[in-house]
Amino acid sequence: MSTMNSHILNEAIRATAERSSTHGSIEEQFEHTAALWTAYLGFRISSADVCQCMALLKMSRSKIGSANVVDHYVDQTGYGALAGRVSVSNTSNLAELEKAIMGIKSDQVFRNSENGQ
Repeated sequence: MSTMNSHILNEAIRATAERSSTHGSIEEQFEHTAALWTAYLGFRISSADVCQCMALLKMSRSKIGSANVVDHYVDQTGYGALAGRVSVSNTSNLAELEKAIMGIKSDQVFRNSENGQ
C-alpha cells in the first residue's frame, strides 16, 4: 500500500477514535443529527445517511476547493467508516461481525469488549 494510502487510513482511524472524547458517542451524535435533519427536511434521515452526506460534503470541498488538501480525503474515509459502523450496529450483532472480520470466537470478542479492549 502506498505511503499516502496508509497515511489517510491511519489518520481516519485516529480521528474517528479521538472524536468521541469531544463529540460524545458516535451513535448518539449521528442519531441526534439525523433527528434534526429529519425535522428540518420533513422526511426521514438515518444515522448512516448523515455520515454519507458528510462524506459528500468533503467530496464537494475537494472538487470545488483545493483538491490537494489531504484532510478532505481523511474525513471522507472516516465518514465512510462511521456510516458502516452505524449501519451495521443498527442491523446486526456487531460482536458477530467482529468475529467474522477478526476470525475469532464471538465469546472472545464479548470478553474483550467487557474488558475495554
